[in-house]
Amino acid sequence: MRIPRFWRSWRRTPPGETDDELASSRAWRDSGLADEVEAFLAGRLVDYMTAGHQPVAAWAVLNRLAHADRSDLVGFVEGSDVDWLVHPSSRQPYWVASERFVAGHLLALARTPEDLGRVQRAALVPLELGLIERTQIDQLTADQVLELGAKAVDSFYPGR
Repeated sequence: MRIPRFWRSWRRTPPGETDDELASSRAWRDSGLADEVEAFLAGRLVDYMTAGHQPVAAWAVLNRLAHADRSDLVGFVEGSDVDWLVHPSSRQPYWVASERFVAGHLLALARTPEDLGRVQRAALVPLELGLIERTQIDQLTADQVLELGAKAVDSFYPGR
C-alpha cells in the first residue's frame, strides 16, 4: 500500500531548500564524519585514521584507553587485536608498546568493567578532550600523551 503524500517524497527537494543546499546535505552525509565519530566513541580512532591514511594526532593515541571496552583492551594487550594493520607490510607505530603498557596498567587497576568505565569517564575522557585543545598549541609526542594517561590513571587510584 502506498501513502500518496509520502511516497517518493525523499526524492523531492524539501520546500524552501535549493538544489545547492540538498547537494551540501548529501556531501556532509558522504563525508565520513559519522564513521569518524563512531570510531572515536568506540576507541578505534587510530585504526580509522590509519586505515584512511590520515596522520594520527598525538592526542588520539589516548583514544583506545579512554573509550574501548574491557575485552577490546585485553585483546590489545595480549596482541590479538591487530585492527591497526592496514596491510600486512605495515609496521606498528612506535608508540604501540607504550600504549599496551598503559592499557595493561589500566586493566590491572580497574579490575571490573564498571571500574574501567569509571576511570575512563572520570580521568581519561577529560584528559583526552583537554589534549585535543592543548595539542593545538603545544607540540606533544604520543609517548608524552601516554605518560599523561598513565598519570591520570594513577591519580584516579591513589596509593595503589
